[in-house]
Amino acid sequence: MKPTHPYFAILGVTFALTGSISSNASEAAPQSDWPTYNRTLTSERYSPLDQINAANVNALKIQCVYDTKVKTSFETGLVQVDGTLFGATEQDTFSINPDTCQENWRVHEAFRHSPVKVNRGVAIAGGKVFRGTTDGRVVAYDEASGKLLWATTIADPARGETVPASPIAWHGMIFIGNAGGDNKGVKGRIYGLDASTGKIIWEFYLVPKGPDDKARGPQAKSQSVAMSWVNAKGFPINGGGTWTSYTLDPSTGLLYVPGGNPAPDFLNAYRYGDNLFTASVVVLDARTGAYQRHFPIVSNDFHDWDEAATPAVFTTKSGKRMMAVTPKDGHLYGYDLATRLYREPALPKERHIREFEQWPNAASGSSEDLSAASSPQHFFVRTATM
Repeated sequence: MKPTHPYFAILGVTFALTGSISSNASEAAPQSDWPTYNRTLTSERYSPLDQINAANVNALKIQCVYDTKVKTSFETGLVQVDGTLFGATEQDTFSINPDTCQENWRVHEAFRHSPVKVNRGVAIAGGKVFRGTTDGRVVAYDEASGKLLWATTIADPARGETVPASPIAWHGMIFIGNAGGDNKGVKGRIYGLDASTGKIIWEFYLVPKGPDDKARGPQAKSQSVAMSWVNAKGFPINGGGTWTSYTLDPSTGLLYVPGGNPAPDFLNAYRYGDNLFTASVVVLDARTGAYQRHFPIVSNDFHDWDEAATPAVFTTKSGKRMMAVTPKDGHLYGYDLATRLYREPALPKERHIREFEQWPNAASGSSEDLSAASSPQHFFVRTATM
């Protein structure tokens, strides 16, 4: 089959009735902004908009179409700020008018393609557009013009490292990490960068840092987890890459990082132990990167059941502060951040067991695109299966 250009369409609702729904995104209230991959720092993925509902959804029509002009998968999470829509492909970043799909600006960077030609989106803050690149950089563009403001290298593409995740921004800082933990010798790292200059404020290794591992910035305080790795000769400690967005609780200043799988991925006989902090949610002080705690999800993972989806942090109707996580082991995990763990299958029990028996190396839980979502109005958590 001939590959086609990925594109997306803007859907509008129009009625010839009094009180009709406006099709102009520029007239939308500020609550319509979706400035980062999961909308809020706490990753609820909930929109308070209510103009499209069960009564009028069947009147949705395509208003305009934007062609990315790139023959590849389109995995970016579109964001909207001040009536402008922003998106990205592996090498391009663009700003468009959502009413017409006309470009305001588009920036192309002609670096070498990575084996996985993907970017998962941008974040908007302080008049800047932030994104990662598959050639190992974090870059910032001017929101109005697309002018490059700074670029900082945090990964080495020659080793198979990339930066495909959508970053998050808070208090003048950018938070993002490197992917590529499936490649031999690559270790996942998290970075806090200055949003104004791109300077690395801190670096945190998700798996034990060795004496020969490069330090790209000041090392954040961590907990020693070297004893959780007992590797066979010729198999270095590696894994823990991150390729999805993070969660940050502004009320505490804590950063919640979903950790990738250990490697080699499907051969745990060469790496005994819990393999921390892979397949875990690691909590850091966002300002300093200092380790606070971690939530192990899958110990010594050998099914690729890592924590790829962004955790959601929210408050329940009874006032409990909770974290919901949907890793690839087919369960929805709910953590009372003060006391206990709740764990429910995301599939009916019988189907969950049957699918795992038939497909022992396949995930029936979530992927990076199936994060948990929560509604602050209705007090429920939603996820999906694949």
